Amino acid sequence: VAKQMKIIHLKGFTQAELLGYKPILHSNAIEISQILLEGCDELAIEMTPDEKALSDKVKQYSSIETVLDENLAKELQQVWESAAVKTAYQRRSELQLPSSASYVMDNLARFAGADFVPNTEDVLRCRARTTGIHEIGFDVKDLHFRMVDV
Repeated sequence: VAKQMKIIHLKGFTQAELLGYKPILHSNAIEISQILLEGCDELAIEMTPDEKALSDKVKQYSSIETVLDENLAKELQQVWESAAVKTAYQRRSELQLPSSASYVMDNLARFAGADFVPNTEDVLRCRARTTGIHEIGFDVKDLHFRMVDV
């Protein structure tokens, strides 16, 4: 909600703020892939030997330290397009999967671009863990609002 208020009442995000969401989107892509692959295991969804090999590889990536480049984007795209993961995604209500999963996975190639700058839709769809207290102030007509996110 804080991001939406910033867009509506504070003229959106600066270029620097938008770029700050790039690593978050990269992390989201890796985490979503890993959740879906773990879901295949938890839901006893069979994988082909190739899917299993790719799964083992992707599960080893650190969502914080791994950069989403073209090669990794192709691997994650293979995960997303695999039959096993499609089945897991159909059963997503049984997994702890962010609601933005399909948006993130459908935009992997764009997110991996060297000159990628997130847009407003990307920012609204990404999931960032909040640490600490974040405050945003804005005015609507004659009223001043202070929104606190903890």
